[in-house]
Amino acid sequence: MKTALSTKPLRAALVMLCLSLSLLGVSAPAVAKQADTAEIESFWSSYNVPRDVQVKLLKKINAGEMTEANKSAAEPVNEETVDRDGFRSTVKTFADGSIAVTSLELPTEAVPAAEGQVTPMASISSCTTYGGAGWASYQGCLINHRTDTIYIEFRATYEKYQGAYAQITNHWGGYIQTYGGVVAVDSPHVTYYVRSSGTYGQAVVQYSSTVKNWANSYSETVQLSLRVGTAGNAWVTNY
Repeated sequence: MKTALSTKPLRAALVMLCLSLSLLGVSAPAVAKQADTAEIESFWSSYNVPRDVQVKLLKKINAGEMTEANKSAAEPVNEETVDRDGFRSTVKTFADGSIAVTSLELPTEAVPAAEGQVTPMASISSCTTYGGAGWASYQGCLINHRTDTIYIEFRATYEKYQGAYAQITNHWGGYIQTYGGVVAVDSPHVTYYVRSSGTYGQAVVQYSSTVKNWANSYSETVQLSLRVGTAGNAWVTNY
């Protein structure tokens, strides 16, 4: 007489193994999800990265390797500033063809609400400017940085004054999104803040987050900063 073997113990063991790997942050060495691949390719295409370069870069990502755009020590081979879609962006191209785009939202002039009316939430959450003689305030402006596998952002309010003085009066909303098997170890948080330009010649706020890939073969600290100088210029950096 044949004896039926129960598969329940084996099934339970497999479930426990998968759960353990999940808790340890280990996932299978699979290629990027289809949705992630589409998002990554869309980003590259929007900045005219050639298709053959995209294919090579995607192979690197799927193999658990980091593109040059995500390496803090990598130097770009080309850099340009463009105004696009309401942002002033610095676009850096690296030796392997990958790109990094760091952007500061361009403000629109605030329109005061009519007497007895409430200012719409849309104008509160977008970048607006107003000012007077010798000063200007820029409120709720979005700062972001994007590569193939990482997007990080925050908002800030800053002010410029005639006579070589500037300050960052508020900052909030740190957020990070990752793609292609990269995960954020922590949420974006403030790692450096100088409110006024009076001390070091520029007001600075920096947000940072640590990321790693599915293979645990690399870990990087992603940094994004808003800087406002005494000459009245404001710019963003990925350091």
